[in-house]
Amino acid sequence: MANYLYDLDHIEANHEAFADRGEVVASSAVRRLVLSRPTPVAPVASLSLKSA
Repeated sequence: MANYLYDLDHIEANHEAFADRGEVVASSAVRRLVLSRPTPVAPVASLSLKSA
């Protein structure tokens, strides 16, 4: 299960970041979780360190 926040002021820029550069905009809490876990063998997408 996942919870999403669609910030209408940033949704287009977030979409373009993913579509153009593969960047996933995430909250600082999510970024900390990702950085604290071992790297998967075959990552689905890279996580940008850009703040949400």
